[in-house]
Amino acid sequence: MPDDNIKINNIVSFLWKIAELLRDACKKSENQNFILPFTVLRRLDYALKDTKQKVLEMDHKVSEAGLENKHQGS
Repeated sequence: MPDDNIKINNIVSFLWKIAELLRDACKKSENQNFILPFTVLRRLDYALKDTKQKVLEMDHKVSEAGLENKHQGS
């Protein structure tokens, strides 16, 4: 559990540093244009963490095979 707290604190610190960088880059009214997408991306990353390594390995295999279209469907 202590390792989890350290990881969480590191992530929170990282996000606050990004927020500080963005603070002067845009108006306060534009913050939601950045915060929500990054929050969604982080949640997706967390939700898919169990399969991330397998996906990266498959991506590497497909790239090595020279396949251009990696997506099924349209």
